[in-house]
Amino acid sequence: MEPNGKDLAEFARLGLRFHILPLSSVTTWADGIIAETNFPAPWLIDLAMADDMESIENALRHVPGEAQADLAIRLFLALVCRQWRSGNLSIGYVREIGWSLHCESALPSLDGQADWGVCLEVECEELDAGWRTEDDLRASIEQKLAQYSDLEGKLPAWA
Repeated sequence: MEPNGKDLAEFARLGLRFHILPLSSVTTWADGIIAETNFPAPWLIDLAMADDMESIENALRHVPGEAQADLAIRLFLALVCRQWRSGNLSIGYVREIGWSLHCESALPSLDGQADWGVCLEVECEELDAGWRTEDDLRASIEQKLAQYSDLEGKLPAWA
């Protein structure tokens, strides 16, 4: 499944919300599309001209189209995976992302099992209680995020 404009807009909103994407990357996306079109859509111009979080969020909400199932969240999690593997995210921050998305029922779950956000929360509590090591937890995070690594090739160049 190739991401469409709405998927990328939702992906960008998640990236901005969790401070994994800078504002400039989103305006770079809009600038690139504008450069390729003769008559850019109003939302593109609004997005390219936006210079603060509120105006960028507003422009992203107005991207037309339909998002494809859970593609945006899975793309976002592929970005989280890439950032985790690069050493740019702490255990605590991945925990925060997972728990936030769990509380919103935004994480894909597998065959009636709990989603990884709630599982990671429990594992972190076990670490805090001394029942788990940091190395165990790092391996668990790697395993949980690895399921999204196949989408890293579909991440936009501006991400």
